[in-house]
Parts: sequence; structure tokens; C-alpha cells
Amino acid sequence: AVVSTQSTGVKGLEILNVFKLDPDYAENEAKYALIKNEILGSDSEDDADDDDDDEDDDEDDEEGSNAMEITDATGSNMQAIRRTIYLTIQSSLTFEECIHKLGKLQFKQGQEKILVELIIECCSQERSYNKFYGLLGERYCRLKKEYIPMFVEVFQDQFEQIHRLETTKLRNVACCYAHMLYTDALPWTVFS
Repeated sequence: AVVSTQSTGVKGLEILNVFKLDPDYAENEAKYALIKNEILGSDSEDDADDDDDDEDDDEDDEEGSNAMEITDATGSNMQAIRRTIYLTIQSSLTFEECIHKLGKLQFKQGQEKILVELIIECCSQERSYNKFYGLLGERYCRLKKEYIPMFVEVFQDQFEQIHRLETTKLRNVACCYAHMLYTDALPWTVFS
């Protein structure tokens, strides 16, 4: 049951609402620390020392936070990256602009494959083939050679699941990879 102070007639002491300066603050804090140590034990001694060194405490917190790495098991970080890449691709007018915008994003190790998958996925979602995606894939393969194995791996995954794709998606993905094969951005060994 909730009891209000107004209904029970409880009145507060107004003197407690006024700040009074304690001229013996340091002495009183030292006395409090001694009593606290007696009651709580030696663990609180560190706390008393830390009160004097606020700057050291801040540095320790920063070092502690750097040492502990938090992993996101929900996948929300990956969803945010996918959303950012997708919006960047869709908002770009030319493939050069898209590469420039995507180049500003800082990908962590292993996130480059998400970019490759999204290029192919965005290509497959178009109503008809857009040369933009073929040029985008070609440029990434030419700029950074580490993208070639990723495009090959995504190609092999697409090729294994080709029977599941609709006709327009199949045509768009095939045209995108045909462009990259024709321009020698991808090696012809992807078929082996």
C-alpha cells in the first residue's frame, strides 16, 4: 500500500533542506573513513584512497574499459552495418560516388563480405539489370585484391542456390557476374 506524507500528517523538518558549510569537512571525512573501515573491513580502505585521487580513478576506469571487450550476440551491429551499406548504395547516383562513400566507412575485419553480399543482393532486387552493380563489383575487385575471393565465394553460394531464385533475380545476378567476368575483374576459375 502506498502511503503519502500529506494524508498521514507527516511533516518534514525544513532545517534539513538547508545546506550548511562544514568547516571541519576533511576531519569529519577521515573519521567517517575510519568508522567505515572498522565496520566494513579492509576493502573500503581502497575507496578512501580513491576519493583523494579522482584523476587516477578516471584513468583506471578508462584502462579497465579498454581491457574489457563486449561482444554483441544479438547481431544488431551487423544489422546496422547492413542498413548503412544498403542506404549508401541506394542513395548514390554513380558507382564512383558509391565507392567513395563506402570507402569512408571503416569496416572491421570480416565485415567486407557483408558489403559483397549486399552488392549482389541489391543487384538481384532491381526490376532489370543495372550496370551500376557490375561496375561497383568490378571496381572493388580492382582496387583491393582481397575482395576477389569474397566475390568468388558469394558467386559459388549463388550458383549452388540458383534454382531458388526468381527469373528476374537470376538474370540480374547472372548479368552482374557476367560483367565482372568479361572485364576480368573475377578469374574464370570461379566455375571450377
